[in-house]
Amino acid sequence: KCTVLWHADSSLEHFSTIPVYQTMFDLNNFQSKSSSGSQQQGHVHEHVHGHADAKAGMSFAKKHEHDWSVALRVTHNAEGPKQKRLGDISVEKESPPVAVTLPSWCAYYLLDDHNHHRQHTVLVHTSSNDGADADQVTTTRFSSTHRLLRVGHNVHDMIRKCRTAVDNFHRNGSKRWRSEQITFGRAEE
Repeated sequence: KCTVLWHADSSLEHFSTIPVYQTMFDLNNFQSKSSSGSQQQGHVHEHVHGHADAKAGMSFAKKHEHDWSVALRVTHNAEGPKQKRLGDISVEKESPPVAVTLPSWCAYYLLDDHNHHRQHTVLVHTSSNDGADADQVTTTRFSSTHRLLRVGHNVHDMIRKCRTAVDNFHRNGSKRWRSEQITFGRAEE
């Protein structure tokens, strides 16, 4: 099941590397700990950095490392200096998509012209317990993607919108939430 649709990152400096860090957690475990009266953030920190909890976290991550994967497919000139228009992009038929499972607490890198000729997606593998809850995912994936943006007409506009959203959040928090999500979604495209 796709959690992030097939895409090549746009508005990037040509031939730049895109590093992605990922980690997986069982948030149900954090919620049950935090319901004992302590703040959830303290338990997340304790879970990751505390010796006994870190061992449990590593054990959990190893047990569930195949819940998520990254898939790649060839799409020549989807981005980069010879970029085609969106409707003109075609998926290479002779090269099937490839999915790779990656363990928690790891980083992967999309190097050089990788983004020019390939699209990527994030897949979640669902588990089935006795046929019930077939679409239930046992982990939550957090990732941090780092990109080198190419200065262009839309970069300054996105930066301005992000600054406005962050600066005004305390005033109109919930009203602006939807608008911010749309803006951040566009920045991800």
